[in-house]
Amino acid sequence: MSIKSSSPSIKGTRTAGERGFTLVEIMVVVVILALLAGFLTKGIFGAGDKAKMKITEMKIAKVAALISQYQTMYNEIPRSLQDLLQCASQDSGNPCAPVTSDPEDLKDGWGTPFVYAFNDGSYSYTIRSLGADRREGGTGVNGDFNRTGP
Repeated sequence: MSIKSSSPSIKGTRTAGERGFTLVEIMVVVVILALLAGFLTKGIFGAGDKAKMKITEMKIAKVAALISQYQTMYNEIPRSLQDLLQCASQDSGNPCAPVTSDPEDLKDGWGTPFVYAFNDGSYSYTIRSLGADRREGGTGVNGDFNRTGP
């Protein structure tokens, strides 16, 4: 008496009840997911620096407004940005009123202090951010942002 088996005699073939993915199918899915992740993260990380660039432009405008306010209060342009955080030296009899009390106002979008240059000869100033790379020159988010006044 012999018993016949209902399983297929050829190994490696699938029956109707067996399901699964081959290694090649899994690898194709992983590659597609990796490509999608690459495209998405590139856009997300680039957007962060672009936002900091816009913040830097707005902060430079704010510092220029603070300098203008300082000039109105003390009838001179500040010699350094630190002058905006303290009272002017010639303001001896009046109550102290610094133009700003927040040192973060004097930093760009990347948290780097602005570079400030006072030109005594022309009675003007320049506010500058070195950009994301914190080096002179560059383009895009790595470029320098300047504003000259008054």
